[in-house]
Amino acid sequence: MTLEGTTAYEGRDAQLKVNGIDITSATNKVEGAIEGVTLNLEKVTEAGSPNTVVVARNTLAVRESVEGFVKGYNALKDLIGELTAFNGGGEAAGDLIGDRAVRSVESQMRSALVGNVPGGDITRLSDIGIELNKEGKLTLDSQR
Repeated sequence: MTLEGTTAYEGRDAQLKVNGIDITSATNKVEGAIEGVTLNLEKVTEAGSPNTVVVARNTLAVRESVEGFVKGYNALKDLIGELTAFNGGGEAAGDLIGDRAVRSVESQMRSALVGNVPGGDITRLSDIGIELNKEGKLTLDSQR
């Protein structure tokens, strides 16, 4: 409506086609047409001149998340090592030395990291370049 109370434009539902499927939206913000993508429609496209939208994976964000996971796991592994350490040279032993619960949790985490997950192309962390080294820490092959 204009300030004088007359209608400037009648509102209409947004209409678009994604991969041949007709979609109608009450707003110009369309969610769910493409999984994980929000389309913000900004202008009307003339019939016969479609817009092409290319959606690509944000591999940098994925890589940063995986690197953060590896770094976080290794920091936890270091902390567990410090808290359960036996220092025979007269230094104080770790506060959790001999704590079976801590060792059990550590063992379960290690098993989960090397175990298989059925039902997909990626079934182990090693499929994406994450491996356990001989110290029990994670390493990342960023070429995978």
